[in-house]
Amino acid sequence: MLKRVFGQGNIPADWNIQNISDIGEVVTGSTPSTIKKEYYGGDYLFVKPSDLHKDKIISNTETKLTLQGFNQCRKIPSNSIMVTCIGSIGEMGISGKELSTNQQINTIICKDKVIPDYVFYNIIFRKRFLEIYANQSLLPIINKSDFSKIPLPVPPLVEQRGIVEVLGTVDEAIRRTDAVIEKVEELKRGLMQRLLTWGMGHTEFKQTEQGEIPKTWEISLLNDVGEIITGTTPSTKIPEYYGKDYQFISPFDMGSSKYIYKTQKMISKKGLEVSRALPKHSVLVVCIGSTIGKVGMTSEVGSTNQQINSIICNEKWDPNFVYYYLLHKEKLFKMYAGKSPVPILNKTEFSKIIIKYPKIEEQREISKMLSSIDKKKEEEKIYLKKLKDIKEGLMQSLLSGKVRVELKADGLHRIGNG
Repeated sequence: MLKRVFGQGNIPADWNIQNISDIGEVVTGSTPSTIKKEYYGGDYLFVKPSDLHKDKIISNTETKLTLQGFNQCRKIPSNSIMVTCIGSIGEMGISGKELSTNQQINTIICKDKVIPDYVFYNIIFRKRFLEIYANQSLLPIINKSDFSKIPLPVPPLVEQRGIVEVLGTVDEAIRRTDAVIEKVEELKRGLMQRLLTWGMGHTEFKQTEQGEIPKTWEISLLNDVGEIITGTTPSTKIPEYYGKDYQFISPFDMGSSKYIYKTQKMISKKGLEVSRALPKHSVLVVCIGSTIGKVGMTSEVGSTNQQINSIICNEKWDPNFVYYYLLHKEKLFKMYAGKSPVPILNKTEFSKIIIKYPKIEEQREISKMLSSIDKKKEEEKIYLKKLKDIKEGLMQSLLSGKVRVELKADGLHRIGNG
């Protein structure tokens, strides 16, 4: 049997609706005086919103307090629910130990009648509601009084345990997959450092102005790698230039994987004709803006905007090798660009960037090894997305009461649909 509750839709009749202040004590954090250096640099955790988007359980923070600084704050016990209520609304975490927070965070110190993990999942599920609930000023905010009055559905404890068991299992799978991805990325970084510096199986090296390199390697400029093209944007005043035929790549579309498979904007055949068309396997580098140094490759024919320089490699070069080489040097692009308010590396300067390289056969061997690691990483990322989709579906079903579960001494039981 269901009952209708304003703002919550239909929920099971045996569920209660309680304000957050009935679920636990609400505490707003504060920041010890930053003028007093003796308050900072100790071992006590001080949580800011930037600490709340990484892990569910918060056991480490960027900023730490001394005992003196910690004593200036309201102490938050372990298993308390922290929610950002100023700025980036709805970032959350559970305290893994006694700690303190800044004033952007409201914390719920839960009472015995609710399970902290259930409250955590419940509020995450309603994050969009929190964002709407925050006023629409330049700095979104939910004050302590309003936050305390937010209603949440609360099922019986045995069902809270069931919901936490199911969602916690998926969360653990997500955590493990994230850890695998990080390990694979760490392996890739190490291999790039070794292979793009020392090559494969070399025993003889030579000194150059660019440092020591394998004896058979050469040094050249990007200008010698192939044709360099700076992108251009078809006029947005001409609707016929835009459609669904070809990718139109911007810096936003780059960085999540080697190949660009999807773009925010697409252009038509006419749009491609007035832009600078790029073949498949062109190497792309962001050369203007805050994301300067991002590197990617075209997966099909397309074009880019003017923030991106592209290299169409000639027959002496393996495009994948060039991609990995530039990816390895990604952090240097900002240095090349200087310290202007808008970092920029023009086509002329970009063309002069030095590249150390072996013969194409070794380029391909290096690319093959690094590509296999990228493939593993992409497989894990696809699996991670599936897990997150499963979690989203389970939250929709379990936290609305559409599917009922409970955890008893002999295990998890499904108790039907809501």
